[in-house]
Amino acid sequence: MNVRLLDGDGRIALTVAADRSHVTVTSAAGKPVARVSDAHELAAALAELAPPGTPLLPMAGERPWPTEAGHAVLLLGLSARWPWLVESADLRTFRQHHLTLAYALPLALDAEWRRWAEQHASLLLRGGQLVPVPASDLVAVEPCGAVAVRHRRLLRRHTATEVKEHQDYGDFLRHWSAFTHWRYGRPVPDHESAALLAILDTSGAVVREFIHRGEVIGRSVVCLHEASRTVFDLMATWQPSHARLRPGIYSAVHSLLDAADRGLRYSLCYGQFPYKDDILGTAERLALEDLLFP
Repeated sequence: MNVRLLDGDGRIALTVAADRSHVTVTSAAGKPVARVSDAHELAAALAELAPPGTPLLPMAGERPWPTEAGHAVLLLGLSARWPWLVESADLRTFRQHHLTLAYALPLALDAEWRRWAEQHASLLLRGGQLVPVPASDLVAVEPCGAVAVRHRRLLRRHTATEVKEHQDYGDFLRHWSAFTHWRYGRPVPDHESAALLAILDTSGAVVREFIHRGEVIGRSVVCLHEASRTVFDLMATWQPSHARLRPGIYSAVHSLLDAADRGLRYSLCYGQFPYKDDILGTAERLALEDLLFP
């Protein structure tokens, strides 16, 4: 895996290449100038070779899929300085990607998340949960005051619905595996569940159970990132037998209203889908840069 750092004229200033366990930084002349084995060392080397403020564009020829420890070091080290990585074989057409935990939490937001991800890289790589995701797929908003009005009919159906919060991630993930098996025809492999369990634990996520007339009709997992004042709605499951109550939509509306009441931003993580537009309505959309500088 390698990434080119291009200057303002589109010329290669540095090349950053990863093997199984190390990252090598090469000058424009093709001379190795640094070889490191952790993301902090990589960030420090790049800061010395190209001080912050130097206009550089990190570009990969294709979307990077990390499979080795060295790949994780490369991507985590870059995300400490650049919130996105460009995928392009041609500067005239390119896509930006954010490095995420579990297709959900953008690692550029939090140095502690990045440190944790590097320490647990083998677990995350094995479970497929250290992932570059298209930046355009981020769904985050500044909640507006019309949320309750927009969803008044749905909210009326749930006047008897109660919400219970806990942090029993193992219990939630058992439901998540059953849900994905029902909806997508595949249970969650053990190595993926192990990675998700670790991510939920390190992020301090909260499980919300939605109880209607004594029955749990749906569950969601949310993570509050205090520095960016953002509630991330990571995962949700619901009982097919209660589909008429739209429990999946209701869980998101509940969390959106909760974020609005607390003066927080709200994110449905990554993936642009019509149901998310239905939930969020006209709320102002935010980019990752907006979350980085609240």
